[in-house]
Order: sequence, then C-alpha cells, then structure tokens
Amino acid sequence: MAAVAAHTPDGPPQDAPAPVVVVGSADSDPLARARLLPWYDPSVLAAASVVVVGVGALGNEVAKDLALAGVGTLVLVDPDVVEGSNLGRCCLFTAEDAAARRPKVAAASAGLRRMRPDGVPPQGLAVRTVQQRIESALDDPTAPLGAVSAAVGCLDNLDSRLTLSAWALHRRLPLADGAVSGLQGRVLVTPPGAAVCLECTLNATHRAALQRRYRCSGGEATLVERPQAAEVTTVAVVGAVVVRETLKQLLGQQRQALTGPWYYDGWTNEAAVLALQPSPQCAFHGQTAPPPAPSAGGGR
Repeated sequence: MAAVAAHTPDGPPQDAPAPVVVVGSADSDPLARARLLPWYDPSVLAAASVVVVGVGALGNEVAKDLALAGVGTLVLVDPDVVEGSNLGRCCLFTAEDAAARRPKVAAASAGLRRMRPDGVPPQGLAVRTVQQRIESALDDPTAPLGAVSAAVGCLDNLDSRLTLSAWALHRRLPLADGAVSGLQGRVLVTPPGAAVCLECTLNATHRAALQRRYRCSGGEATLVERPQAAEVTTVAVVGAVVVRETLKQLLGQQRQALTGPWYYDGWTNEAAVLALQPSPQCAFHGQTAPPPAPSAGGGR
C-alpha cells in the first residue's frame, strides 16, 4: 500500500505512515462506525423504547433510522393501511403490502425485521404495533405505551399532534415532532419540563381550524382537506433531524438539542431555528397549573 503525502504546517509534504487495516470482529458489527462517536452508547439505545406515532412517509424514515441506530424497541402507532401512493416515499412498504391493503404498522414491522433480522447484530430489536389512532391507543389499557423512553410524532393532522404532545408533557417524555409539506419541513423538540410546546406554536388560523371541527349545535362538522404534497428527499432530511434529536435525548446530550422550532426549505436548502416564547393561549404554558392529564390507558 503506497504511503500518503501529508502536509505539515511548517514544511513541505511528508510521507505519512500507511494506514493499518486490522480484520476482526468490527468488520461484521453494523454499529462499528457509530461506536467511534464518543457520545454514542449502544447499551443505552438497546435498552430504550421509542413510540413512533404515524407510520406514513416520515414515520417510515424515522423508524428505519431508529432501527439502524440500535434502538431496542419500537412501538408503531397508526390506524391506516398501505396504499399504492405510499410506495414512492416509504422504504418499509412493498407492492404486495399495497395490493393487500395491509395495515401500515404490520407492513412497517415486517420491513424492519427484514432490515434487522433476529441473530444479526445489533440484536434484540422488538417491534410492537398498535393499529389505532393515538387518541384511541391512549385509552386502551392493552396498548404497549407504559414503558417508552421517548416519543416521535410523524402525524398529518393537528388534533393528533396536540394529543401526543399533551401526553408526552404529562409523562415527562422527550418528544420530537416532525412535519413535511412539499419541500418544506419542521421539527420541534419538547424535552421533559419544556418551557414551550407544540401548542405554543399555534396561530389564529390553526385555532380557527380546530374550532371549525364542531358546530354550535354540537354536531360534528366535516372538513375535507386536499392531500398534502410530499417529496422523498424532504422526508429524508426531516426524518434524519427527528431521529438525531431523539438520539440526543436518549443519550444524555440535551445541551446540544434544538431549542426552538427548526424549519427547512428544500428549494434553497436553508434551515433556521426560531425563538419560541410561551403562548398565553397554551393550555400548559399560558396558565400556572397544567390541565388534567389526557387518558393514558396503556401509557400508565
């Protein structure tokens, strides 16, 4: 192997010693490169359990990255089934899943098992599935939400996002909430005891939309919304940030975590973290005492 020329500050290039390649167990360890990070602790991640709420495009990307990072248990929550339109953005689904209209949580679980089969390090991946909306899962005492270490939101509606945020705040769980629309994305991290939360980000338009869901007479209103544009590279970028922030929380790197909403613009490839203040209208941060905890069901 030829020596590599190395530049030194005080003189001309000198010959650097040839790198030494040692063939050993590290060559067969999927986490070998991650172990080189000083803050990475595979034993902590192997013992961790993360609930991923929403297993569409963003949820696929997040679940895949968490599994590859070595998280020991994933709890997947989603009521929907796989459709053909999912296949262009979802790495864990197959055409057979779409043809059979297989539940997303079951299809994603199978995809994760293909990625991390039993007996292949990192060993011990457990995948648990809940084919329900998060609102129903929190009322279900059989839902495996009681021992999770962190939560991730990959949802496509504000109601469910707020429910997940409220539950995480009361359970003092770190929550990373991701959202994608076309070439734009957003990530908000809510650590335990956070001074601001998802509800603090709501503006008048958001609150008006929530209020329009019910008529004055009490009857439920019907809102029909157009499908949101989604683009696979934006999903990948936002999913990566969601997972990185979740790993920071699990591995004790909270000082390096995002401190406000992170916004991404895929047209310009620019990103920014905005300052966020508590909202007077927030049920958690706009009053001295937080509201009663939402139903926790299996989360108790």
